[in-house]
Amino acid sequence: MDVYDSPMKASTRQMRAVHDIAATGGNFQNDVLTFYQQWAENYDKDMGPSHYGGPAFGAEALNKVLTDKSALIVDCASGTGKVGEELAKHGFKRIHAVDFSQKCLDISASKKVYERLICDRLGSNKIKGIEDGYYSAVICVGAISVGHLSCDVFPEWNRIVKKGGYIVFTRSKLIFPDKQLTSALDEIQSAIDDLIKKGVWEVVDIVSFDDSFCVGYGCDVYTIRRSRKCPQYVPRALQPYTNPTMDASDSPKNASLKHIRVIHDLANAGGNTQDEIQALYQQWAESYDKDMGPSHYGGPAFGAEALRKVLTDKSALIVDCASGTGKVGEELAQRGFKRIHAVDFSQKCLDISASKGVYEKLICDRLGSNKIKEIEDGYYSAVICVGAISVGHLSCDVFPEWNRIVKKGGYIVFTRSKLIFPDKHTSVMDEIQSAIDDLIKKGVWEVVDIISFDDSFCVGYGCDVYTIRRL
Repeated sequence: MDVYDSPMKASTRQMRAVHDIAATGGNFQNDVLTFYQQWAENYDKDMGPSHYGGPAFGAEALNKVLTDKSALIVDCASGTGKVGEELAKHGFKRIHAVDFSQKCLDISASKKVYERLICDRLGSNKIKGIEDGYYSAVICVGAISVGHLSCDVFPEWNRIVKKGGYIVFTRSKLIFPDKQLTSALDEIQSAIDDLIKKGVWEVVDIVSFDDSFCVGYGCDVYTIRRSRKCPQYVPRALQPYTNPTMDASDSPKNASLKHIRVIHDLANAGGNTQDEIQALYQQWAESYDKDMGPSHYGGPAFGAEALRKVLTDKSALIVDCASGTGKVGEELAQRGFKRIHAVDFSQKCLDISASKGVYEKLICDRLGSNKIKEIEDGYYSAVICVGAISVGHLSCDVFPEWNRIVKKGGYIVFTRSKLIFPDKHTSVMDEIQSAIDDLIKKGVWEVVDIISFDDSFCVGYGCDVYTIRRL
C-alpha cells in the first residue's frame, strides 16, 4: 500500500502538508516554520512510537559507536525532543538541541534531557554560538527529506563535529507520487556519495527500514565517521622563510637568532655535530627561557594547541621529545594535561624542566635512530616535538622511533621549520619532507591537520605544524 493511499491519520496528513508546502516553491522555509509552530502542541501525540520509530532507530545507531556517555552530542532539527529522550535512555548525559521552532524547543526544555537549546535555522548558514569541532557527534532524525533539510547542511555538520566524530542521520524514502520532488532526494544522495568518495566521510553502517520509520514508510539510517584525514593534503615543497627587506641571516643579532645561527654553522661544519650541539645547549640552558620568550618563540603554544584539539583525555600519557627547558610541557599543563614525560639530551635543560613541576618523568637520552631507553613499544598516547625537526637538530631518522613508542591510533604532533640560512642545507629539509610524504603515502601516518605559520613561530620565521594519527 502506497503512503498516499494510507488512512489519513493526523501524522500522515501533517507529512503530506509539509510536502505540499515544499512543492509550491517560494519562501517555503518560512511556511514550514509557521506550520511546525502551530503543530508543536500536538506533535508528540500525533507522532507517537507506533507512528514514528525514527528517534529510537537513530539513537540506537549512535549508541552502537559512541561509547563515551559524557560525549557532547548535538541533535539537529530536534523538534520536541523525541531523539533527546531516546539518547537519554541510552545513558547519554550531554545533549544540545538545535531547531528553528521556539515552540518545539520550549516543549523540549520541559523534558529535561538537553543541556543547551539553540533556536536557529539549519542549512548553509553557520549555527550561532558553535565553534569548529565542538561536538563528538551530530544526530539528525527525520529531517533529511523533501520540505525539511537538504544537503546544504552537510558542510555545517562537518564543521561542528570533531574529526573522528560521528554523524548519524536518516534519509527518508517517502515521496508523494503526484509531486515532482524526486530530484531533491537525488541531489541529497549524490552529495552523500560525493563526501564518501572524497574521503571526508567514512561509512560505518547503513541500516534500511522499509516501514515503521514514520507512518508506514521507510528510511536509511546512516552512521558516518567524520574522517580524521586531510583530503586536501598535497606533498609540500620546501618553503624557506624570506622577507622582502631582510633575510633571516641578516636579522637583528638578538641572542635567540645568534644561537640558532651557531647551530646551523655547526651542522655545516660536519664532524661530531651532535656532541657540539649538546655542549651548546648545556651552556645555553640557564638563559634559554629568557632568550626564547613568548615574543620570540610561539612554537610551544602552537604545538600544544594542536594536540589539545585532538586529544580529549587529559590523563593520557604524552612524551615531549627534545623537551629543552620544558616550555612545551608548560603549555600542555596550561591546557589541563596531567601526565607528561620529557626526553632531551641536555641534562641541564632537564634540570630546569624539573623545577617547573609539569613532568612526571625526565629521560636524558639522544633522539634519532636509536631506541630511547626505558620506553616500551606503544607506551604513549601522543608524541609532541616542537622546534627540533630542523637543520642541526633532529632529522627524519627519528620517525621510526616515534612510530614505535606511540600507540596505534595515537597522535604525533611536530613542527617542521621553514628557516633555511641561505648558504646550505636545503637538501636536509628536502629529505625530511620526503620522509613525511612517504609515511603518509604508505598509510603509516594519517594527516589530521597541517597548520602553516609564516612568522611568529621563532624569531620571525615560520613553520608547518603537523598533527598526525599513527595507523
